[in-house]
Parts: sequence; C-alpha cells; structure tokens
Amino acid sequence: MKKIKLMIADDNKEFCNIISEVLSYESDIDLVATAYDGASALEKLKKYSPDILLLDIIMPILDGIGVLEKIEELDIKDTKIIILSSVGQEKITSYALLKGASYYMMKPFDFELFPKRIREVYFGMDSKPLSNEKKINDIEEFVSKILLDIGIMPHIKGFSYINDALIEAYGNPEILKKITKELYPKIAEKNKTTSSRVERAIRHSIELASQNIENSNLSHSIYINSLFKKKKPTNLEFLAGIFQEIKFKF
Repeated sequence: MKKIKLMIADDNKEFCNIISEVLSYESDIDLVATAYDGASALEKLKKYSPDILLLDIIMPILDGIGVLEKIEELDIKDTKIIILSSVGQEKITSYALLKGASYYMMKPFDFELFPKRIREVYFGMDSKPLSNEKKINDIEEFVSKILLDIGIMPHIKGFSYINDALIEAYGNPEILKKITKELYPKIAEKNKTTSSRVERAIRHSIELASQNIENSNLSHSIYINSLFKKKKPTNLEFLAGIFQEIKFKF
C-alpha cells in the first residue's frame, strides 16, 4: 500500500509533536519531515517531495504566505498544501487558496478528524467533479442562500453571474486564478453578454451587499463574515470567500 508522504512546517514544536503522535496510528500516512521556519520548510520540501504539506501561516524567517509564493515561483505542483492557522482573516484565507492551498484548517481543530482531512485532500477533495444535476442544484441553492442573506436579490444580474462563477470554480478551482482572462469570458459566453458587463454586475452586487450587510445573517461563516468589515471586497476576494464555503459544505 502506497503511503501518503506528509510534511509539517510549524514553529510550534509541541504542536508538531502532537501531530506526529496522532499520525503514528495511521498506517497509510508517513510523516517524512518537520520544519520550524519557512526557509527550512522550502529546503525540506525540495528534498523530500511530500504529497501533503501542512503549512502554518505565522512562522519565523519566512511566513506561510511567503512559502506559498516561493512554491508558486518554483512551480512545485506535486505537493498539495493544507494551511494550518489560528488566523481567520478572509483576505489571508482567500489569498492562500489562490496561491495554491487546497484546504484551510483553523486551530484548534479536532485531531480525530485530522487524518480524514489529509486523505480527502490527497484524493482530490479540491477538484471534485460535478457528477450530476442534483449536485449542481445543491450548490446553486447553497450559494443563493448566502447571496440572499447579504441582500443580493435574484433579479440582480450579478446574482446569476456569481452562481455561474462558483459552479465553474467548483469543477475547476484553477479558474479563480484567471478570473479576467477565463472566468468572466466563460460566464459572458453562457449569458450572451460581455466580460466587462459580467465584472460590473458582480461588482454592483457586492456594492448592494455592503449597504445591507448590517442586517445579514452570516455568523456561521468565518470566511465570509469578515468580508465587509473594513471595506468592500474585490470580486476575486468575494468569490474566493464563498468558494471556500462551498468546499467545506460539499
């Protein structure tokens, strides 16, 4: 049986020891390396080529975001990344996902479920196929509820464009990295309009939401709840936030 090769990058040595102990009971997961700062994490990543990297956001020398950026520069694609952090800021979360992270786990978390999450990421949780019409309908219903909660009504064009964008992203997460060149044109083609009108309609929807956010019901969401705290999110930040909610739900 092929084991999942795992690496931890976290400056909390006690936490790393706990993870090591938890995984010692899992016959299909092999902890191959541990790093306590971002610089050594990159060195060991290149040396051990793990299947999964557990990456903390806050680390000395080079933080987790810096590690993600370096991984992108080095074009390392064989390692899937799970972000581990006590920081729940939406901008950090969405940026980490856009920089290649497959999953984001908030500390503290359930150690009993932890091996299950590793397997889900390893076997492709971040690129689930849309296998049937019911799944598409379920996602659309889920997204629609979120949009209604924050005051984006179905008669607004951006309502359907946001749904279309997130359905596309669920089947192909990489398209969120190409929002202008690929995502907007794809939605525009489907709706017989232009990319610029799609972009403006989504932006208009976000502006409407910002006016109604005080009356919204988003206490359940760590990824969306902070979107409008300081300023209106960009289209990309907004879509990435809801996309993360979809990944958790489905």
